[in-house]
Amino acid sequence: MILFSTVSEDNLKIGLFVATSPDKLYQDWLKSSKNSEHISHLEKKISNIKKNVPIVTIIDGHSSSLSWIGSINGHKVIPLGTNTFGQSGDLNEIYKFSEIDLNSIEFHLVI
Repeated sequence: MILFSTVSEDNLKIGLFVATSPDKLYQDWLKSSKNSEHISHLEKKISNIKKNVPIVTIIDGHSSSLSWIGSINGHKVIPLGTNTFGQSGDLNEIYKFSEIDLNSIEFHLVI
C-alpha cells in the first residue's frame, strides 16, 4: 500500500509517501524501467508532483533505502532514516536519536 499526498500546510510544499514494502516499491519501478509497457505505481504518483517540490522519505531503516525515488523524475529528495545501528531504547527514543521523530522531521522541512 502506498499513501501519497502533497502537504501544503504552513506553506510547505513537499511530496509524502508511506510505503509498507520498500522492496516491492523498488521491484515495481525496476520492472517498469525494463518494460516500456509497464508504468510503476510510484511513477504514476510522482508525475503529479512538480519537479521543484522536494520529496521527503522516512524509513525505519537506512535513509539511502528510499533515496533512489528522486531519480524517477528528477526531484530533490530529503532521505531520513535510522542510519546508525546498535542503539537501544523505545521507539520514541530511537526515532529522536535518528532524527525521524516529528520535531526533527519538521526541522528538516524548514531548512
